[in-house]
Amino acid sequence: MASYPPGNAPLDILAALEKSSSTKLAKNSHAAKSKLVVKSDTARMFPAATLASDLFWHYYAVLRAHAPLTLATNTVAAPALLTDPQALAAERAAAPEYDAESGAGMYVVELRKPAAGHSASDDHGLATTMEVVPGVPLAHVLNGCRHPFIGSIALTRVRVAPHDLSVADVESDIARLDLVLRPAARVLGSHAFEAAAAALELLLDSTVHGKKVIRKVVASVPLAAGDDAIAAMQALLVDRVSFKREKDLDGTWARWGFGVNEAREVWKRLNPVDMTQGGMGMRMV
Repeated sequence: MASYPPGNAPLDILAALEKSSSTKLAKNSHAAKSKLVVKSDTARMFPAATLASDLFWHYYAVLRAHAPLTLATNTVAAPALLTDPQALAAERAAAPEYDAESGAGMYVVELRKPAAGHSASDDHGLATTMEVVPGVPLAHVLNGCRHPFIGSIALTRVRVAPHDLSVADVESDIARLDLVLRPAARVLGSHAFEAAAAALELLLDSTVHGKKVIRKVVASVPLAAGDDAIAAMQALLVDRVSFKREKDLDGTWARWGFGVNEAREVWKRLNPVDMTQGGMGMRMV
């Protein structure tokens, strides 16, 4: 197994950022200037391919290594990502590439400005205080406001099978949704939760409703992840973003679906009727 040079492991880099008084590294970590960056009031989102540095991938490694604490569709911890550069390189290589025609791909989600009544540090206390680096509580690494990453959202077009969504198929009109989000996104009403929901709405609106190549998006989480993990995903996908809970598969997987009807609901929510201009039926765009 390969190993990182001293001081270059993901936790080393993030710990140094947390302790530094400079904001240069954080400012240089986002997407290069691109028309593919989209924004809501609380979040900004862009394809991972447009990242301007590797900093996000160090943060991603921490999230995946602590999967049971995060809001994620893959709930299996991957600690090797923190110690083995080849493992992280393989994870990056496996991420779905951005496809302009369908909108499929892996997207990075960042906090933008806090919602009303929030500050950027409101989410700090929502993660465990366990220290994975001496003197650096995990809460700072996962929820620190020095770097704005919430995590990632990915859409992968997959072959339709009753009990398997693992086979990629670039011709399919079905996409699998994969989420890897910071622990605070599990908390209803937190800044991270609202930003993640807003980013997911924007992505689904632009793909299912806008591009109309992907006609359905499916998410699943193993029931073995526990009631809290299922409830957190339900709160984000169903209560906030209009997914529908589907029948559990084989008593093993909880599954949610989002199709053209749900996309229409999201579009209406993002484009509310303006009753003051243009008469009934006019929408603010």
